[in-house]
Amino acid sequence: MVKLTTYFRNALAAALCLFSGIQAHAQFSGSVEQYPTSGYEGSPIEFSLSEVATALSTDAATLGAAIDEYVKAEIPATVLFAANGTDWTAALEAANHGFWMAADGTPVGYGDNSVWYCSPEVDEAFTMLTFNVGQMPNVMKEGEMGEVTITLKFNEKEATFQLKLNVIAKPAFDIPEPTLKWAELQIVGQQEKIVEQYPRGGYDSDNIKVNIAEALSLLGITNKAGLAENVDKVLYATEYNTGDVENGGGMKKDSLTNNSTAGAPGWWLRPVQDEQGEETGEVSAAGWGDTDKFFMEAFAYNAEDDSLSCNLGQYPGSCKDNETWFANIYIVYGAKAYVIKYTLKILEKSQGNGLADYNKVGEASTVIEQEPTSDYSTSSVTVDVDAIAAALGCEVSALGAVALDDKDNFGGSTANNGGWWLTSAGTVTSWGSGAAFFIEPAENNVWSKLNVGQYPDVLHIGDEVSGNIYFINGQNYYQYTITLKVVEPQKQEYDFESVETRSYAVQQLLDNTYAMNDLGTISVEDIESILGTSDPVLYGLNIDSVAAAKGDYSKAWSCDPKPGFWLNKEGKVSVWGDANATMGIVYADGKFRGCQYPNRCEIGQVFQTQLFLVNEETSKMITFNIQINFVESLVEKNKVGEESIVLPVSEDGTDVEIDLTKAAEALEVTVDDLLSGNNYYLHGMKNGVYGEGQTAENGLSFALDGNYDGYGDIYFSIAKEGEKVILNIGTNNAVAADFSVNAQFCFEVNDKQYVYYAKLVSPEIYSGISDVKADAKTGILYDLQGRRVMNTQRGLYIMNGKKYIVK
Repeated sequence: MVKLTTYFRNALAAALCLFSGIQAHAQFSGSVEQYPTSGYEGSPIEFSLSEVATALSTDAATLGAAIDEYVKAEIPATVLFAANGTDWTAALEAANHGFWMAADGTPVGYGDNSVWYCSPEVDEAFTMLTFNVGQMPNVMKEGEMGEVTITLKFNEKEATFQLKLNVIAKPAFDIPEPTLKWAELQIVGQQEKIVEQYPRGGYDSDNIKVNIAEALSLLGITNKAGLAENVDKVLYATEYNTGDVENGGGMKKDSLTNNSTAGAPGWWLRPVQDEQGEETGEVSAAGWGDTDKFFMEAFAYNAEDDSLSCNLGQYPGSCKDNETWFANIYIVYGAKAYVIKYTLKILEKSQGNGLADYNKVGEASTVIEQEPTSDYSTSSVTVDVDAIAAALGCEVSALGAVALDDKDNFGGSTANNGGWWLTSAGTVTSWGSGAAFFIEPAENNVWSKLNVGQYPDVLHIGDEVSGNIYFINGQNYYQYTITLKVVEPQKQEYDFESVETRSYAVQQLLDNTYAMNDLGTISVEDIESILGTSDPVLYGLNIDSVAAAKGDYSKAWSCDPKPGFWLNKEGKVSVWGDANATMGIVYADGKFRGCQYPNRCEIGQVFQTQLFLVNEETSKMITFNIQINFVESLVEKNKVGEESIVLPVSEDGTDVEIDLTKAAEALEVTVDDLLSGNNYYLHGMKNGVYGEGQTAENGLSFALDGNYDGYGDIYFSIAKEGEKVILNIGTNNAVAADFSVNAQFCFEVNDKQYVYYAKLVSPEIYSGISDVKADAKTGILYDLQGRRVMNTQRGLYIMNGKKYIVK
């Protein structure tokens, strides 16, 4: 669920209008108003689930269960929702398998010109269907609007929801120019708010309120309605100096900041030192990191009771028993300031009695083996929840589970879906230092399948760790023990055959937001024609040290939404958090998208990687060369068409007729324009990047590895001979009888590109393809290498000189 802060709960109103009459294609509508946002806050548009269910000829319980399963699934088995006629895909993912959209409501995916989002959910009682609607931070302006038609498909019927987001102007709030040096401010008053918490292993927070009526009076702030919508303009924190020790690193800066580092307005807070290097007990605003102590975020002012509220929580595992930390938050109005000192006292957690008062009714255990990991990959454990429920005398749906911390208390969930991070001793801890492995349900609070994984690079060959989880009903419990043994890696030898190469070269601006950008697309139809499957598996390349132990290829997906990889600067498989992690690249439905690891890329840097789509049944794969050039400004290239061709290469040279009509039409020029000696439209690709332009008559040269090379052995040129367009291709040296390599070239006109994926083959292979015409009457099938096929599988074949897809 998208979090809705107190600010938006009080400030934003949702209007709901239901059309009367229920039909097979029932139509519902609703709208919300929001101010321009700097965060991802959502506003709910709610509909009666029973009315929607009636429209779809079902009941609320059945429909609610289906939607609940949809939003909780990692990848939905059945797609229920479409936006403006486009079914959900992972490439369009917003929360709960909703949609990121452009300004006009076109689904585009996060980062791809996305402006706003819509995410579905149902409540636990299955009474309301809610669409949470929100903005891309700092994009939409007052007066702008987003509209979309969401279609819910169920029971062979459809219900449509016309949703509208209106961005409205904030109330006026004028403030004098602030003084930012805290030593120069006139402090008109102060108060202290003491907050007590036990050490926490998760990011759960408490809502903290202070009354600031006195502060507003002393500061001379009278426009309370304006303040309520602009509180971020007056709240400041001291700032942590992350620089070198010689330049004050570790201390606090002399100026205040209102740049949020947590949920806006808010900050992560890190201990500061004095000039002697001793911690002072004060914490100042910093970025998220494991040296932080706590956070304060989502500050909001309520004009009705003059309360300033925020959510205060800890960095998991950072705060210890009996510690005390404080943060000074300033309300700044011109040269005046009022200081609120938030003091966090960490209480000592007493020794618990664990399960001493409970009755054990059964136990079970399982052992799993894993190789040492550098990522969060998991092994699955199936739990016999029917037997456990029977032993506890309850229904499976009533099962709950707990685990114990190092003081024998029930530890709160610190991992996904209600699970836990555990130390090597098997006690609950938080993610980070001290964590060794995790146990978590594959789905939220569904205990029939558990995922077990390691904290990256902590456990080693020969290590053995165990964790206990306890299923409880009343005063009875059932103990389930999972033992994880770390074993020597088994090297995986893959015998993949690359049957096609596609290369993508894109430009990107620097960003620090994990925004996903398009890298390249291949149609699902092309994938199926090349590989014989529309559902290939994504692989990357292991780093050399890992490849020596595990094999060259990896499908240890580490980037969400999976399948995807975090990749190091060499383009090899890595994990988020690794010092060399540079890019995250994900794949879905023929589309590659990528995001930058913040502050790891520089203008002028070129990132290159190879990824692979593999048919694991046939071991055939498509190789994708991806290159990302980080630039100061974008020069857009638009691919307007593509073709695949097979060309023979020999010392004698060969003339091949080529039809440039489609290319010319797509580029909005004539064929004669493409062939003109005055136009340098022809470009060859090397390592994912197109080279300088050449005339068609001068042509291109390629190396034997298929890369564009002005001095390469393979050459071709294109010219007219009468009414025909002929591509003459040859090689300076003879090639082997089994020679076959992929190359790529394009015609580029006014930043538009028409792309040719060329397979360059020996005369023997090319003859095998061409000779198919001799058997035109027989209907005999050949593969792309000219070999006769007796028993076909799914894939692309040649018959009568034409390509055919066998599905």
